[in-house]
Amino acid sequence: MPSEWMRWVWDSTEGKQSPEFTSEKQAQRILDLLMRHANDIAVTLTQFPQYYEPLFLARDHKGRTVSIVDEWCCGYVKGIALDPSVGNRSSKRIPTGSRPSISTAPKAAGTG
Repeated sequence: MPSEWMRWVWDSTEGKQSPEFTSEKQAQRILDLLMRHANDIAVTLTQFPQYYEPLFLARDHKGRTVSIVDEWCCGYVKGIALDPSVGNRSSKRIPTGSRPSISTAPKAAGTG
C-alpha cells in the first residue's frame, strides 16, 4: 500500500516527516508521478522480471568509476521490512544475472 511506503519517500531516515507542497496542483502532480513510477516498477517486477535492472549511482574515486550500492541496498531492506511476507516468496522471479544500470552522481563531500 502506498501509505506504507510513501512516508519513506518523504523521510528516508525515520519515515515520519510529511512533505510540504507549495500548492494543491504541485502536490497532485508529484503524487501522480510517484504513483506512475511505483506502478511501472510493480508491472515490471510482476509481469516482466527479466527486464528489471537495479539502478546504482556511481562516482569517480581515484580515477575509477565506483558503483554506489549501499543506498540501493538500504532502500531494498527498508522496502522488504514493510511487508515481511515478501521474504517468503520465491526469489526465482527476479533474474540473478541482471546487470545494474550506472549513472554518474556528484562526489559526496569527504568521500575521496
